[in-house]
Amino acid sequence: PMILYGINQCCQSPEIEAYLFLGVPNDEFVLKDVLINKLKSKTFVFKDYEDNKYTVQMKDVKVYREGTGAWFTIDSKIRNSSNIILLDIGGRTINMIVSRKGVIQTEYVTTIRDCGMIKLYKDLNLEYSKQIGRRQGENTIHLVPDLIDSKLINLSEDRYANIIRQQINEIYARIQTIPNYGIYDIYLSGGGAETFLPLFLEKLNDNTIQIVNDYLFANRKGAVKIARTIKEWKDVWSNNV
Repeated sequence: PMILYGINQCCQSPEIEAYLFLGVPNDEFVLKDVLINKLKSKTFVFKDYEDNKYTVQMKDVKVYREGTGAWFTIDSKIRNSSNIILLDIGGRTINMIVSRKGVIQTEYVTTIRDCGMIKLYKDLNLEYSKQIGRRQGENTIHLVPDLIDSKLINLSEDRYANIIRQQINEIYARIQTIPNYGIYDIYLSGGGAETFLPLFLEKLNDNTIQIVNDYLFANRKGAVKIARTIKEWKDVWSNNV
């Protein structure tokens, strides 16, 4: 349903021929062939909430690792001459892409589960609830960004900063599995890039750390860039984009 919803948002024609480039967490990449077999050359018929009918024919399907898209937005000269660890900090996962001189080191590519902004907001909300005496069962996680903006939750205070440090420590443990990890430049992308940056600098002060350009949309932009390089899709992209 999420795939069909995304296609519908991109193109609201009643009949759609889709060339799907699907991003999955790194640890689900092993399901690539399963996903392709379930989707490729299949036709799906559905209705939206206004009862409009749509038909989507999946002409072709390819699968890529989440985080790879953001990695491709880094300037090619930098990618090809540097050692890079890219951390794509999403809502439910953090995907780590590791490359040396432009070659992704798949043995160190990984997904950290139960990590990311949704868990962070949940934990910050629990701590804030404890501070003000609010019942912890209240579902007010959606208020956390506003509480941060208004400084009611101050991420520089230890009680809140330590919550971010817990996730960073888990990420750091993964980074330490990479031989000579100190020689890598670290790039952050995704919705958590700005939130995590200050405490990453504190933990990994021997590494160069920066946020990729347009970090919120880097995965999407990189995915488009990859798709446009796929040989058999070139004509489709050049005629329609």
